[in-house]
Amino acid sequence: MTGRNNVQSLFGVQDVPTDVQIRNFLNPAGAKEVAPLIQGVGDAL
Repeated sequence: MTGRNNVQSLFGVQDVPTDVQIRNFLNPAGAKEVAPLIQGVGDAL
């Protein structure tokens, strides 16, 4: 990889999952389970 993405640049994360890996991880969870997590991230920003 020639460039760095925001997760690597801002947070120092080395192994960033792909969008497919994230989808596969979250798909078994229902929207009601995931919504509070997403809201928490939004609130933290």
